[in-house]
Amino acid sequence: MDTKTIKTAASVFELPQKLGILQYVEYVPERQCTTKGCFYMGILATEGCRRGLCIKYRVRVHSKDRRKWEAKERREKGSEEIGGCLRQSVADALWELAGMYEVEVWYEYKTRCSTCPGMWTMADCGIALNGIRLHPPYCHTVSECIEQILKDYRRAVEVLKEPPMKAQDYDATKFLKERLELQVFGVDWVKTWLPYAKERMMQIAKILQNEKVKA
Repeated sequence: MDTKTIKTAASVFELPQKLGILQYVEYVPERQCTTKGCFYMGILATEGCRRGLCIKYRVRVHSKDRRKWEAKERREKGSEEIGGCLRQSVADALWELAGMYEVEVWYEYKTRCSTCPGMWTMADCGIALNGIRLHPPYCHTVSECIEQILKDYRRAVEVLKEPPMKAQDYDATKFLKERLELQVFGVDWVKTWLPYAKERMMQIAKILQNEKVKA
């Protein structure tokens, strides 16, 4: 029997079809049979950009006749979990926003445990508007997804507009978190005297802490 991998075009997901991005399935013609019947197993790969919307993912698919492929939850024990991360409503929302914003989908693996056997990794993915990364919104309808995406985008833009915290401001904020007793003096007082009297301020915090325990 021929064991070479076959690559064939397929139409599985709606969004790539709308964009004109080709979808390919790579599979071995040998059939895998279970109590539910026989299936051809393969990997659907989709990658490309249209109208500012970029898609790149791999997902496990199966077919009974090698003409119609489906992506369903048919995980086997020990198999690697792969696939996309966007629901159809979110993908359709990006399609609607593509005319007004530069949209994209990002997908990456992050190492969670470098010392674990087999390198424990976790997939992370999301969307981006005008280069600003966002996590996929929790929504059901396309209109809800658009509203949530724009809300998250505007919030991210406002955060970027804020000037970065100065080193002195950061040190004062961190110092106050470690010594809550000094909060009675206020952030400005700590910011003013921290560079000159840090040791003395630590002594004051210790005294206030002891007084609090006695009380």
